[in-house]
Amino acid sequence: MRTPVRIAFASVIVAQTIAVILMQRIGHAGLTLAISLGACLNAALLFHALRRRGIYTPRPGWLVFFAKVVIALGVLAAVLFAVAGPPSLWLAASLWMKIGRLAWVCAAGAGAYFVALWLLGFRLADFNRPEA
Repeated sequence: MRTPVRIAFASVIVAQTIAVILMQRIGHAGLTLAISLGACLNAALLFHALRRRGIYTPRPGWLVFFAKVVIALGVLAAVLFAVAGPPSLWLAASLWMKIGRLAWVCAAGAGAYFVALWLLGFRLADFNRPEA
């Protein structure tokens, strides 16, 4: 019980420190990035603790799985970057134009991500595998 709490506490401290630094440099987007980095740190430290204590051992094939997910995320990022357009379009648009554009960006990103996963060999049944 202590280990997850300590890890969470350390992750929050690191995330808040990063948030202060990034908000001074890139504004409110820095807060979002800092929270994401803190969550990644938390997950990595918990994973490390579970592996170190022998509680969890990944099955064979996790490196290939991870590489495929990273590739799909790269495709997602590229599509989002291409479709979102420059900030000036967002700032000049009306509320309904922003809502429509946001819906388009989200749909394009989700479509690109799932198509990339499908092309890399993921199938719906892969997500319903029973644990053995």
